Amino acid sequence: MRLRTRTDDGVRTQNLTIDGSVVYVAARFGAEWRELSLELDYAYSPELSLSGDFEDTLQDLEGRISYRLPQRDVTFFAGYRFSELPARGAANGLPFDADLEIAGFQLGLTVTF
Repeated sequence: MRLRTRTDDGVRTQNLTIDGSVVYVAARFGAEWRELSLELDYAYSPELSLSGDFEDTLQDLEGRISYRLPQRDVTFFAGYRFSELPARGAANGLPFDADLEIAGFQLGLTVTF
């Protein structure tokens, strides 16, 4: 993961790369009824970092609902994703302490051919 960070006033900046290998325990739930489907994914890493900058507890949660057009190869989906990625290390001799959160909605279309 490569990041370019800066203070709110834009005076100080730092480029950094966060590396690491992490072991996750994951669970997936799915349900389907006619053309509608629901998928829930959850991954959890309770301080199981093998190497790198990631530390503490890492989590990833994603929920998605999909609608497949009848007798077509087109599926519409909407969902939400939330990830927590705390990391600590050094880049170019400067230390960093990152408490990253990735969160947002997803809207999309899948076409199969």
